Amino acid sequence: MTDNDIYLGDWLDFFGIGPVEAAKIAGCTPSYISNIKRGAKKNINAIYLLRLSEHMGVNVNDFFRPLPNKSQLQSLKSLSPKAQAAVLAGAQKR
Repeated sequence: MTDNDIYLGDWLDFFGIGPVEAAKIAGCTPSYISNIKRGAKKNINAIYLLRLSEHMGVNVNDFFRPLPNKSQLQSLKSLSPKAQAAVLAGAQKR
């Protein structure tokens, strides 16, 4: 991973948002979104990312972090909500 890596495509896929819908949410073209997803667009308009993050209910900074894999998510889901919060809070302290 480099400082410029963005995982927007993974986030969009996770939320079931295609390039056309993402473009409507962000206020850009589907090709702009596709270029971001395949790593061809490095200087990304922050407003577009902000609109997408607000729609998904995540922080813009999350787009620059990979999603947890399915086994990690499954392990977390098996915990109570209180334990999930404690694990996540503990992970943030590291």
